Amino acid sequence: MFKSIKPAKEFQEQIDILKSRNIIPDDSTISFLTNVNYYRISGYIFPFLNTNSNLCDNELQFSTVASIYEFDSEMRSILQKTLEKIEVSMRTRIAHYFSLKYSPLGYLNNQNFSEKFDHETFLKEIEKCKQNNSRSPVVIHHFRNYGKDLPFWVIVDYFSFGTLSQFYSGMKTEDKKELNTTLIHLHYEKLSGWLRCATDLRNRCAHYSRLYNWKFSSLPSYPNGDNTANDRRLFTQIYTLKLLYPIPEEWNNSVGHHIVTLIKKYKNDIKLKHIGFPIDWEKRLLN
Repeated sequence: MFKSIKPAKEFQEQIDILKSRNIIPDDSTISFLTNVNYYRISGYIFPFLNTNSNLCDNELQFSTVASIYEFDSEMRSILQKTLEKIEVSMRTRIAHYFSLKYSPLGYLNNQNFSEKFDHETFLKEIEKCKQNNSRSPVVIHHFRNYGKDLPFWVIVDYFSFGTLSQFYSGMKTEDKKELNTTLIHLHYEKLSGWLRCATDLRNRCAHYSRLYNWKFSSLPSYPNGDNTANDRRLFTQIYTLKLLYPIPEEWNNSVGHHIVTLIKKYKNDIKLKHIGFPIDWEKRLLN
């Protein structure tokens, strides 16, 4: 038998639950809970709870939890901009290489991919892209003037990060090597894993999901000689973005220093171990 679904709680009842767990609300707590679902905020409370009693061993100010939540929100904003730059650059470079080598419609031919690539499923994804964007002026223009098959440099702009990552993984090994030699300048084998990490992170940021104290599913492989710790937490994902960033000399000013400032802003409330930041995180984060 399944357990009964818990009844909905009034905001004051939610306050009472917090108090019962040794969490001290303040005058702004109800206002906060009016705008942020209690279930959503509970993920930020979890690290403070004793797993046996489900209570905080010491009094915890709710303002601390709210501050960590705001830290997470600001971090997502920084990373979303970073991911956008990486994604657009990767789309551009992959489309440029592939279209020149295999023609604008070369992506429709399964012979242009590795034998392991599920080209049939990929073509179904292409059809979804066209259907979902059928009202786009760009798509309408091409449909009217060139027919229903879009050149790769057009359709790639409607790929999700996940589709782009799968496309790269499905390319022939010799093409990955040449692409990385001429345009991307990253290790062709490791790049697939880095793109999976970026996809995972992007999906969480796009859905406003929690980054703090979260373990990510993707585990990247770093370049030989790089001993940066990898524990599936946030720092690993950010470090991977640094490796992927298309203009390395701009990383510090565009991303790195913003993250440093954010960490220092919330240093009294967050715990670095909850986001996987090593002792020398600042040295490793910046170029």
